[in-house]
Amino acid sequence: MRHEDILRLYDQDQRFALVEPAIERLETAHTVRYVNLRQPHGFMPYLRDANEANIEQIISDEIAYFEQLGYGFEWKAYSHDTPPDLVARLVARGFERQDDETICALDLADLPAALASPIPHDVRRITDPNAVRDLLQIQDVAFGESHEELAAYLRWMLSEHAELIRFYAAYVDGVAASCAWLRSSPGGTFAGLWGGATLPSYRGSGLYTALVAKRAQEAKIDGVRFLTIDASAMSLPIVEKLGFVRLCTAVECQWRRT
Repeated sequence: MRHEDILRLYDQDQRFALVEPAIERLETAHTVRYVNLRQPHGFMPYLRDANEANIEQIISDEIAYFEQLGYGFEWKAYSHDTPPDLVARLVARGFERQDDETICALDLADLPAALASPIPHDVRRITDPNAVRDLLQIQDVAFGESHEELAAYLRWMLSEHAELIRFYAAYVDGVAASCAWLRSSPGGTFAGLWGGATLPSYRGSGLYTALVAKRAQEAKIDGVRFLTIDASAMSLPIVEKLGFVRLCTAVECQWRRT
């Protein structure tokens, strides 16, 4: 399938018509807002028909909407959104720019041999929600920060919506050394790779690739067509080597509620 066709499907499925548990979807003339019903936060992943003449009003409308809720929110700006200086405009209005990400996709109809081969590592699927926090200590160590809020979300998902998430850990001599998860969407066209952290002393031993392979194989069995990842600068060369192709780039811009 052509790059532009995959990107069009991604925009429709993962940005415009995304369905998430406990998230209210609100469509406006120019945006799609998602309001979290469990905590005071929202996100805004979709923008259409924006231009130099109307973008400042659109930004004002989004800020005003979430402010009246008392919510902070994330505006995810994609490289093919318009106008092309969108991120600079958001920053000028008070948004905090986060790191750039590269959105990559893998067509599971043609799974590369590196991901289709038997996995030589000890990779286990974790189904006990109570095990998540201990395993996320891998993330704490890898990134140097606490992930309490993320752990609470993952526990809730595994408890209430296990059909949409699969959590995995890779072990070395019985020690949990790497973890990651797979997020599915209703309909089965796309599934996303998330997490992917490895303890520093175990990096370079193939655990990250093993976790990608395990999730790719199981997603394909489930009938998923495309695997996606919001790749950081660290993970991008790894996933490209495994056959993922770049769709676009994206920047998370955070609005802190006042």
